[in-house]
Amino acid sequence: MSLRDSLLMAYFTLATNLPLQKVSEIEKEIKSGKNPMAIKKKLAFTIVSELHSQKDAKRAQEEFERTFQKRGAPSAIPTVTINDSSLPLLDLVFSTKAVASRSEAKRLILQGGIDVEEKTANDPTQEITIPKKGIIIKVGKIKFVKVKSK
Repeated sequence: MSLRDSLLMAYFTLATNLPLQKVSEIEKEIKSGKNPMAIKKKLAFTIVSELHSQKDAKRAQEEFERTFQKRGAPSAIPTVTINDSSLPLLDLVFSTKAVASRSEAKRLILQGGIDVEEKTANDPTQEITIPKKGIIIKVGKIKFVKVKSK
């Protein structure tokens, strides 16, 4: 998570409705060396459950764990429909609009940063067949796009 460890207590104090006694207990956990990620997850869960619901907080936590910790695909993936049923990998990645330029797409491909259906693809000229049901492309570490052909 991108929250600095040194800010945890400020967030628990200012962004949650937890009683100060509970905040003090969390501070003791931090000082005792508990994994900051577990405490950050607790903070995120608390904030989401206070602003939305426990059900939403649980769903968000599961989505975070699936996407960022287990490196899986998120439950909601944007879909791009293209006219071709087969394209070179470079053209396919660029057509998803997940990259800003063809050179960025080529760099990612050559560095092993593109997965097609959970398999790393590193040949920009590789012809990729796109079935009507679509394929899932992972661009970099966290971008996912489903590509379908017309």
